Amino acid sequence: MHTLNARQERFCREYVTDYNGTQAAIRAGYSVKTANEQAAQLLAKLSIQEHIAQLQKQVTKRLCLSEDRVIQELVRIQERALEVRAYPSAIRALELIGKHIGMWTERAVDGDAESITIIEDM
Repeated sequence: MHTLNARQERFCREYVTDYNGTQAAIRAGYSVKTANEQAAQLLAKLSIQEHIAQLQKQVTKRLCLSEDRVIQELVRIQERALEVRAYPSAIRALELIGKHIGMWTERAVDGDAESITIIEDM
């Protein structure tokens, strides 16, 4: 694997905190003016992708998270959904947890007249 420089390493660590490439680039010391482009270029690099995946695994292990746990929580929410109506934020939190541990990814696919999103199970 290609060795990352200090700023690239910082970008990866910042990126796994909120998955916002532009903000991660800014926090890593890239120019605010070019942060969006820098983030796109960094995220396209295989060495960056591999390091982010490694950091995700470390976070998953540290927090004792798993796909099973996320799914169990979703089932609990579904079971209580008829009684309590405050679930959008809880579901969003679980989505973010699942995304954080690499449980699923999104990719846009252009259709004839519209764009659709496909969720791929990792």
